[in-house]
Amino acid sequence: MTPSIFSIMNSLKQKYLGQYFSGSAVARLLFELIDTTQVYSAIDPMCGSGDLLVPFVEKEISVVGNEVDLEAVQMCQARMPHAEIWNSNSFSINTLSRFNKSGYDLVITNPPYVRYQLQANAKEYLSHEWLLIDDIIRNLKEYTESTKSLNEGERQLIIEELGRISGLSDLAVPSWILCMMLVKNGGQLAIVLPTTWLTREYSAPVKNILSKLFEIDYVVNDANSTWFSGKAQVKTSLLLAHRKTKREKSWLSYVDLYKLAGTKSCLTANLPSTEIRDLFSNEIFIDNRLSVRMVSQDAFIGSSNDSSWLSLLGRLANKDSLIKIGENKIEFGQGLRTGANSFFYVQDPQCESKYYLDVIQNQRSLGTRFTTNAGSCKLLYIQDSVTNRDFSTLEPKFAKHYKSLPYEISEYIERKSQEKKGEILLPELSSVRTNITKSDGKRPPRFWYMLPPLTQRHTAKLFLPRVNGDKPIVRYNSNALVVDANFITIWPSNNSRFNEYSLLALLNSTWCSVQFEELGSVMGGGALKLDAAQIRNILIPYFSDKDIDALSSLGKKLARQQISNKSVIVEIDSCILQAMNTPDINWAMEQLEIYRQYHINQRRHERNNY
Repeated sequence: MTPSIFSIMNSLKQKYLGQYFSGSAVARLLFELIDTTQVYSAIDPMCGSGDLLVPFVEKEISVVGNEVDLEAVQMCQARMPHAEIWNSNSFSINTLSRFNKSGYDLVITNPPYVRYQLQANAKEYLSHEWLLIDDIIRNLKEYTESTKSLNEGERQLIIEELGRISGLSDLAVPSWILCMMLVKNGGQLAIVLPTTWLTREYSAPVKNILSKLFEIDYVVNDANSTWFSGKAQVKTSLLLAHRKTKREKSWLSYVDLYKLAGTKSCLTANLPSTEIRDLFSNEIFIDNRLSVRMVSQDAFIGSSNDSSWLSLLGRLANKDSLIKIGENKIEFGQGLRTGANSFFYVQDPQCESKYYLDVIQNQRSLGTRFTTNAGSCKLLYIQDSVTNRDFSTLEPKFAKHYKSLPYEISEYIERKSQEKKGEILLPELSSVRTNITKSDGKRPPRFWYMLPPLTQRHTAKLFLPRVNGDKPIVRYNSNALVVDANFITIWPSNNSRFNEYSLLALLNSTWCSVQFEELGSVMGGGALKLDAAQIRNILIPYFSDKDIDALSSLGKKLARQQISNKSVIVEIDSCILQAMNTPDINWAMEQLEIYRQYHINQRRHERNNY
């Protein structure tokens, strides 16, 4: 997408609709990897401004595009006046009925990767055909009955997988499933995706359909995160596959394409061959430009990441004997999200401390030890008091529930209530006004400056940064301070076999550190982004009670150490590998450290080249 076109897109609208358009360079690379001799009809059901379709119009292929946003449709029509471009919601019954029931030779798209928390915000930008996720699933199930591109077994598979879609899914999950249904037998699928998107738990329905109905031909990774520079913040990949007509090859080309391989207009301009399909079909390594490995499709879909981890894992342990850490009655969450940090976080409060709690807001104050016992600022936490103005509005029967706040805090609240974020007053922000509860006659009202009561996830004894420039470190929150949403919080359930010390040891092991690197999302500047769902998927061995006691003792020891002290980590690694019955522990520890350091060096390289 050209900068002049992109500049007119409203940034919030872009975020809520997932409008990170592909651009001509990505479109050209996809075009070069598609077997166009077999393409007579092509569709992009979420076509944006039409970047991915333009090369096919120029080849005089029958092209259909659909886009829900009228502005983008107008751009698309201006670029491709002879193409068939619709302005509708791809998931509406009316639009589904317009798709070719026999399918298309090529389905190509960059679907909207909109997080579930943001999906409701899109409604204000789409005055027509707004659909909730339940509506989308219901309509897609109905569509499976009318399409001719699926046999009965495939139809049942898709209906089952639609039923498995999580309420936490982003909008791309049903988008992928629709795209896969639109591909005719023998047809091709080409999709732009965040590199680690298939590692998400909620992508399981997509992976199951992909593995059963498609053979993947290429996975091409933006190794230096430059394709969407300044737009999307995570590394991007291209996935190209074709519908199976019978059981075929089980290997795919796994490609890392580096910045030096091309130019802004052509991502492969500096490679030795213009026949990109042929070049990417064989193992090859060209320093700082290209790496092509042949990877089994089962391994790729199983790990949805670097297959070399599976190879190392197979030499260290029997994978079938490992279990996910999330299946051990261990809880993972996110710290406190205030919705208005500039109000609730106070650096130097001027009045009594009962209304303030220590909070760990960011990484700057974490220090150099595994234990953190001091916050970076104070949290204004009001539960049983109100401003003088609000106290005067209370019904007499509710006045006994509240005290009047000290003058300094009341004045601070009144002053801040007139401040704006953008054009919106702080109390009216969507993330703040949810604090307000009007009285129902039985319960007293609550006001905008009252955060919901804190829960265990807000003061958990263990926490981990969500964004990590270097090795992710799990820290011990010895004083149960409030932890901000910049961190993932971790705590054992009441009936878990683990305690906070055994978890502190386990999660700081090299074994888990490698899996953080495998499961996390590498951002544009080389930082590693983690979320709770990813960490739940970390594999660990079954530990005996004796093993867990040993880890607990090591965790207590670790809590007293500087992060630079590696000796306790070595003891922890040894304990874990012994529990896995690894035959050569010294060799295994060496391999894990090499693999961990490889990932960190790769991320540093990206940061230096960003």
